[in-house]
Amino acid sequence: MKKKVNIDSTTFWFLYGRYREYLLPVGVIFACILLFLFLIIPQFQNFLDTQEQAKVEVNKLLVLKSNLNLLTNMDESQTDYQLQIASTTLPPNKDFSGILDGISVAANKAGVFLGDYEFQVGDISKPSLSIQSFPFLQLTLTINGGVSGVTKFMTELYKTVPLSEVTAVKVTNTNSEITVIFYYRPFPPLGFNNSAPISPVSSQGLSTISTLSLWNNAVRVNQPVLQAPQASSSGRTNPNPF
Repeated sequence: MKKKVNIDSTTFWFLYGRYREYLLPVGVIFACILLFLFLIIPQFQNFLDTQEQAKVEVNKLLVLKSNLNLLTNMDESQTDYQLQIASTTLPPNKDFSGILDGISVAANKAGVFLGDYEFQVGDISKPSLSIQSFPFLQLTLTINGGVSGVTKFMTELYKTVPLSEVTAVKVTNTNSEITVIFYYRPFPPLGFNNSAPISPVSSQGLSTISTLSLWNNAVRVNQPVLQAPQASSSGRTNPNPF
């Protein structure tokens, strides 16, 4: 059995008198430990957090200075022209006027005459900005010409904007029918992030824009369609434009 230990006042004062010279150092050490745990360590952690936050703010400042320098030296007219070429090639909406102009230019360059055509336009409401694939307009064209005429027309059409792709061809000696899809894609939602760097158009992008500017109808050439057509509508979406 454990014996119960009783410490009366005499014993307490005896122990105090014997060890009192150690009480002050022990108290100081204990106080230092408490200060280190509850004051020094939190302050040191706050210092590290402040240093990290300062680095983040410095990086933001460098990004802002770089963006300001880029925007200040940017040729606004040149940027507008580049945007015009890109949005003409891949319109942000269903660009019926651009499509008809492009078809007319391609037909005139190929020396063929257009017959009836049929649009499949789909939902005429504003397209959703969350579309991940490339929506398109499908158009069926009748051309007064055989293999040679259709080949020339497709060659010119592939060099015509908006961006298009021939998906089906039916050729006879005098009249031919081709199915073409014209791609478009809505602009992404506008957003501004102070910490995001603004990148200029890459050299590859500039080369692509330069090539697109040489395509037929890159700067809208308003030419009448050679024959007045009739149109009807319905629609769908293609997940892969290439």
